[in-house]
Amino acid sequence: MNNPFVAEPADATSQRHRAGCLCGFSRRKFLMGAAAVGAAALAPGKAPAQAKPQRIDVHHHMLPPKYIGERLSAGVTEGSREIAQWTPQRSLEQLDKNGIQTAMLSISQPGLKFDDIEGTRSMLRYTNEYGAGLARDHKGRFGLMATLPLADIDGSLREMEYALDTLKADGINLLTSYGNRYPGNPHFDSVFEELNRRRATVFFHPNMPACCAGILPDVPGPTIEYQFNTARAVTNLLYTGTLTRFPDIKYIFCHSGGALIPQVGRVVRHATESKKIASKLPNGPWAEIKKLYFDTAQASDPWNFGAAKSYMPITQLLLGSDYPFIQVSDTVDALLKIGMTDAELRAVTRDNALRLFPRLQAA
Repeated sequence: MNNPFVAEPADATSQRHRAGCLCGFSRRKFLMGAAAVGAAALAPGKAPAQAKPQRIDVHHHMLPPKYIGERLSAGVTEGSREIAQWTPQRSLEQLDKNGIQTAMLSISQPGLKFDDIEGTRSMLRYTNEYGAGLARDHKGRFGLMATLPLADIDGSLREMEYALDTLKADGINLLTSYGNRYPGNPHFDSVFEELNRRRATVFFHPNMPACCAGILPDVPGPTIEYQFNTARAVTNLLYTGTLTRFPDIKYIFCHSGGALIPQVGRVVRHATESKKIASKLPNGPWAEIKKLYFDTAQASDPWNFGAAKSYMPITQLLLGSDYPFIQVSDTVDALLKIGMTDAELRAVTRDNALRLFPRLQAA
């Protein structure tokens, strides 16, 4: 096909809408999916989805061996063993099958709960160096969103300096909350001041909020709570004036904005009606919200991505897959079918990310 951004969908072996966490996976389904990937890659004479990969995946997880080992030894559920099958090669196969040039690597659930500060610092240093090594060894195929231990301010400032200056990370990976603190809490101001000074791109991954663990025993956290925690984080950053005070940070949020989508009107209305909040938003709440970036991970369908597209500029929407928690083709195939123009598809799958990660233009 002449347009490299409008490719035929990859094979339909992937499973749809798997939970994005280290839990609740069927071993049989995961291994079947991995086997299908390997079989497709090895099939004789089978052409790749695109002659030259063009797309950029901003939400792609790496699972370094030591990191997975710590999770398993800490008693993470048996289902997480399926995710332990991840390898860089499997990611590369997914990229090739789906016309993706570069995947920005991050770790999922980066708020690791080790027994001491030094243990957390050590593990995040390991994961950041691991990701930087992949970016170096597979030039142009991987980028790195380095993780900070945000609850540890000194450790965060130190790791940010090392990750951005020495490892040459492309951006920073944070969680939507840390215990009962959300990112707009003044406790984190010194970190945000440095992120703003560096004009950093910051990827916020949702996590299980402290308020709601186990509140619905039959519902996995990622199914609902991740989405609501994204909405809480965005609202917190807006209402505290953090988005206004640190305007040079580029903020990426997952899953097409999560649960913010259906209630953004309520969030904006209260921000307008409250004199206290409005005083922190001289340009108004919409101006701040529309500067955010949303990715498509597990939300590339009409009722998520389509809704976000109805009020967010096309310039603010990014391709994100959430691999290996779901197959990359789940996202790409849905985007191809949603009815975007070629120009819109190119913006979402490549051009918008290039503005955030300019070094990729030379890749």
